[in-house]
Amino acid sequence: MKTFAVLLLFLIPYTCFSQEETPYRIDGNNIVVSKVIDDIDANSDEIYIRAKSYFARAYVNSNAVLQTDNRETGTIIGKGLYMDLASYNLGVWRFKAYHFLRVDIKDGKARIICSASTIMPYTKSTDEYEYSIIDHYPITDKRNKWATKGSQKKAFENLINNMQHSVDALGESLKKGGTLNIEQEEW
Repeated sequence: MKTFAVLLLFLIPYTCFSQEETPYRIDGNNIVVSKVIDDIDANSDEIYIRAKSYFARAYVNSNAVLQTDNRETGTIIGKGLYMDLASYNLGVWRFKAYHFLRVDIKDGKARIICSASTIMPYTKSTDEYEYSIIDHYPITDKRNKWATKGSQKKAFENLINNMQHSVDALGESLKKGGTLNIEQEEW
């Protein structure tokens, strides 16, 4: 009985103060979602082609999206835009954020990093302005002067979800080939 009581005393603080692992981390001024995939059944050249196929399909104009495309080093970096992360003021104002999606390639594996540093409230008729994600709610208690904390929190959560989706989708594309089934059929 005494052993059980002592064990219980050790477990209570652990369960009360344990923190959930966040799907993101802060790196400098950036919010980052990343993943390393070790089990890709392909060499670096094949993985490179799969990554390029992903960017071609996931973005409207992959040539405009690609910021870095270096086959020798195995690095591809694309810049994209997540629209309509949240809205406020009866839907007149919305949030959007640019993100960078990077893939570093080696034989049989890849590292995928998605990062964002600013978020932008916008309307159809108003000029945009950017502010640092890590300087505002929910990272700090400071909020955008025009938006509610609730809308800023929702925009942040949707940004993280979109970043996680991009990382997962690129990872699946690298594992499965990044091509349509019809492209692999004999013709």
